[in-house]
Amino acid sequence: MSKANLLILAEQSKVFTPYKLILNSYFNEIETLLIDNNLFLANRQLKKFHLILIDLSTKKFIENLDDFLRLYIKNSKFIFIIPFEISHISSLIKEDANLLNLVLTKPIDMTKLEQFVKVETIKIEKKNILEKKNHVLAKVVDLHPSKIAVYTLDGVLFYANSNYLISNNLKLKDIDNLEFDIVNKGIYDFKTIKEKLKISLSFVTQREENSRWFESVFYIILMNL
Repeated sequence: MSKANLLILAEQSKVFTPYKLILNSYFNEIETLLIDNNLFLANRQLKKFHLILIDLSTKKFIENLDDFLRLYIKNSKFIFIIPFEISHISSLIKEDANLLNLVLTKPIDMTKLEQFVKVETIKIEKKNILEKKNHVLAKVVDLHPSKIAVYTLDGVLFYANSNYLISNNLKLKDIDNLEFDIVNKGIYDFKTIKEKLKISLSFVTQREENSRWFESVFYIILMNL
């Protein structure tokens, strides 16, 4: 499934059903967890949730949420539903206040909540689909008889298929570590290749080795990530 997963944290269990009824169509999985002293149980796999909705009825647990955010902010997006002024939660969650993705006060603006969830889940679905396709493409490239490698603009090995690794006596641990000029002893060093690729987005070299001719094709791909 490409849909996102949602975790709902709340101080009162009665809010779970309304949220699930409204947001169910946007998610593959919705789990609920009552906020209490066991909020940070180590055995809960919270990192699998793309969105975490936190519904607070009091100010009791806000101080603890700072540590919670620090653990999971890189993996999830947060929706806070609070019964007090937004400035209050921002002042208590000092380090990560600017990273809170959506904060709504009660009574809840359900249109705003649903719109945010709709936009974010579409992004997550697209990302999940692309990741699956990337796995397929990686397998196709790995099975290709050519020796294929990708280097960063700094000349560091970013990706290599099996044939490239084997022919250069490399291991997977060399990816992200070895530089082009250490791996390749060809006609051009990496600096020269970069200069040539400024003129053309690709170029070809040929060399003879043991009465056999080998051809190398160089491309540059500029991506806005």
